[in-house]
Amino acid sequence: MPVYRGIDRKHRLAQPKLRSHQTDHAKLVAHAARTMNRATVQDVDSGIQNHECYLEKNREQGLDMRVLVVALAVMLSACAVEESAQTPAASAANRSLAETYNSRGNAQFSARNYAAALADYDAALRLVPSFAGTLRNRCNTKIALNDLDGALADCEAAIRMNPNLANAYNDRGRIRQRQGNLQAAMADYSEAMRLDPKDGLFPANRALIKTRLNDDPGALADVNEAIRLKPDHASAYNTRGNIKRRAGDTAGALADYNRAIQFQPNFALAYRNRGLLRMQQGNSAAAIADYNLALRHDPNYADAYESRGRAYAARGEQDRAIADYDKAIALRGGT
Repeated sequence: MPVYRGIDRKHRLAQPKLRSHQTDHAKLVAHAARTMNRATVQDVDSGIQNHECYLEKNREQGLDMRVLVVALAVMLSACAVEESAQTPAASAANRSLAETYNSRGNAQFSARNYAAALADYDAALRLVPSFAGTLRNRCNTKIALNDLDGALADCEAAIRMNPNLANAYNDRGRIRQRQGNLQAAMADYSEAMRLDPKDGLFPANRALIKTRLNDDPGALADVNEAIRLKPDHASAYNTRGNIKRRAGDTAGALADYNRAIQFQPNFALAYRNRGLLRMQQGNSAAAIADYNLALRHDPNYADAYESRGRAYAARGEQDRAIADYDKAIALRGGT
């Protein structure tokens, strides 16, 4: 670090104030990390409140921070130091604030406050447009808000910034999968696997594409790899259960659905799939119980209403069947 001569006391005060600013931010980042690793709504709310306090403090001290940055610039100019040395002080302040917006956005996303999360990620990217991680976060928020075109633009920008970011390829695969571009989605999941072969999420996602392309043997190989890498991967067990159910291995399918539910007790899709298996076994009462559980965890699950309607119809309970069919049609936007 260069030594500057002729620095008066006022200028020297900038350094401890900047350190104090960075210390406050470090404390909040630590709290945010703890918040993201706890599942309770109370902790997420606490994290959001702490981020808001920090951002309010930055707004109150914004003029002071700008004065400090300007003072440093003047000092460097007076001492005939390279102009490039001014950049770290200013960018450090922006980066610190951007990281806090990003952390609060993560807390908002965890609480499913997607519009608020989007606003925070926008604020972070205005300060530091080169944050590939924040672009990914905004991409996933836009996916949740069903803005697939906007999500794709963010994801591709993140890949341009960091072509080795495996999760960004996985995100783009998810978008392309929802857009019905299955071959492109599979290529993205394959690239994510190449970049990070130890993440069980990527083969699990590629397995889903292969099942839709009627490649159950290939899907089974991928899902087995996903479970090997992540033995508590609920979605992978659910996918393997579907493959076994289609192959007529009802015992194996039931075991996999049970494991999926064990690892993710609110997994509505696994309850519905287990219900389909129960119907295949001729046990409509058990199937209805599973559909009820699916709807308890996801009250807007149209497929579960339709499946329960079929189970009621099989039992001769036509009024209940019609009510469920009507609900499924309404949720899908029909009349």
